[in-house]
Amino acid sequence: MAFTLPFTALPAIEVFAVDHDGAQIAWRGLPAGVLAAVVGDKEMLLGEAGRPGVGEIRGLAAGSSHRVDLYVGRILTSRLTIDIPPRLPGRLLLKIATISDMHLGEETFGLTRTMRDRTEATDHYPLRCTLAAVREAKSWGAQLIVFKGDITQSGQPVHWDLFDRVLDELDVPIMAVPGNHDVVGIKGSIDHRRALELRGLDSHEVQIRDHGATRVIAVDSTIPRKGSGTFHGRFDALMSAVDTDQRVLMFTHHHFEYTPVRYFWPPGVRSTESAGVLEALAGVNPDILISSGHTHRNRSRTTAGLLVTEVGSVKDHPGVWAGYEVHQGGVRQTVRRVAEPSCVEWTDRTSTAVVGVWGRWSPGSIDQRSVSHLWTRAPRGEPSPASEPDVSAGHRAVAGGSQDNRTGQPKPRAG
Repeated sequence: MAFTLPFTALPAIEVFAVDHDGAQIAWRGLPAGVLAAVVGDKEMLLGEAGRPGVGEIRGLAAGSSHRVDLYVGRILTSRLTIDIPPRLPGRLLLKIATISDMHLGEETFGLTRTMRDRTEATDHYPLRCTLAAVREAKSWGAQLIVFKGDITQSGQPVHWDLFDRVLDELDVPIMAVPGNHDVVGIKGSIDHRRALELRGLDSHEVQIRDHGATRVIAVDSTIPRKGSGTFHGRFDALMSAVDTDQRVLMFTHHHFEYTPVRYFWPPGVRSTESAGVLEALAGVNPDILISSGHTHRNRSRTTAGLLVTEVGSVKDHPGVWAGYEVHQGGVRQTVRRVAEPSCVEWTDRTSTAVVGVWGRWSPGSIDQRSVSHLWTRAPRGEPSPASEPDVSAGHRAVAGGSQDNRTGQPKPRAG
């Protein structure tokens, strides 16, 4: 039984995510029975209440508030008000999912690294949670999945072999960048560029995938053998990549620090460098969303007119993946908990790390997880629905490419 401080106790029921037509509900510590949600005259069964769980309430009208009564059996357990955001302007162009900080090969979690997976599942928790996130993202309709670094725990060949299990689940295009755990350079680790190339993946520091009026960029922010990040050495390529009349979604591993003094771990891109990079990006293109991982927490802010977010790890509390819906008039990020029951059981348990502080620190607020951002301009030559190209077209890298430009699919894995 983990010791936690009284003020770190998590709510029994909470609204974890909202989008334009529904919400994700998370619960813990409820009596045994089936948890049901009643909205108006509709009843929806969410799942088994006697263990930590996650369920969906769908069919809620956009741009309005809804009262939801939650019952276990016939007993009213909680009453929530769910605020559903309005629909974004224009039609939907693209759905992207991201998965951060998988740490494939990790075996223990916590400040003292003593928390171990007690479930009877065959796959250990990093792989199990990643596979569940991939399946949920595909079911959601992701047309592209981006892995935002710390794919492995320490770059060992056996850890990269676990990534093969993930790739075997995928039938949509992907992009992947390394994190500091992938480039640690310890004895027995392999070069991350070689590991990616062997799997038919692009290893360039700046990658681009175009989809009509939307450009997706994946940027390597790592420094060999260091935990912190930088854009030195790839700044010019990055500026060239965003110099377009398209809207840009930029994904990277390290977060942009925003205070001169680092007040939490781990270190990201220094605030002095971050401020300059963000100002430069905004000066070239005002319509950019930037999302990172690394911190294992969920946060968002607007800097220089750009939306800048951090998305938590898939394998520890709260255990999430993020979906991005790109519309003609804006973009919505929705961070969702991985809903597979054995994953919820594990990630809820990890909330007790650091005497329970981790459970309060890592999730962020719902306004930082589910956030919308409006574009400031309409790109020239907005394609009509009939002429909108498929997401798999136009994959390339700034400095060349190691991908199939005809389909955008990864090349077959070598050896």
